[in-house]
Amino acid sequence: MTRDFWKSGHTPTLLSAFLYFDIAFMVWVMLGPLGVQIAETLQLSAAQKGMMVATPVLAGALLRIVMGVLVDHLKPKMAGLIGQLVVIAGLLWAWLAGIHSYREVLFLGVLLGFAGGFLDAAGGGGWGPVVTSNLLVQGAPPRTTIGTVNTSEFFLTSTI
Repeated sequence: MTRDFWKSGHTPTLLSAFLYFDIAFMVWVMLGPLGVQIAETLQLSAAQKGMMVATPVLAGALLRIVMGVLVDHLKPKMAGLIGQLVVIAGLLWAWLAGIHSYREVLFLGVLLGFAGGFLDAAGGGGWGPVVTSNLLVQGAPPRTTIGTVNTSEFFLTSTI
């Protein structure tokens, strides 16, 4: 990289934006990698495990509308702050109180969806590849995974 690249933007702002998006993405999809342990602990069925992993993504898809309105009215920085406060509050609740039921896992998934909603609203979309790769890593059949994600994207796009 040339020096011109580093001079093209405010370095602390670029670093902060990178860290924000990286951490928000990590939190948004964290139920996927933890799904096996959570399913064993709560004795979830395969359908419940699938819903648990899909909840943050579905919530993020719906919350992108809310976060998009917040980005337009409050500006991206304030909308991002609100979204992160909701996510942090959810993570603190899960850590301090613990997750003891399937309903609590789904509620946490909705709160984590705020991170995905802001990523989608601020970043202009693109959650399809994230969802597809996450489901494929968990062993979902490629044909149904790709078809389901593409169908979800189609219906989400058609509603906007």
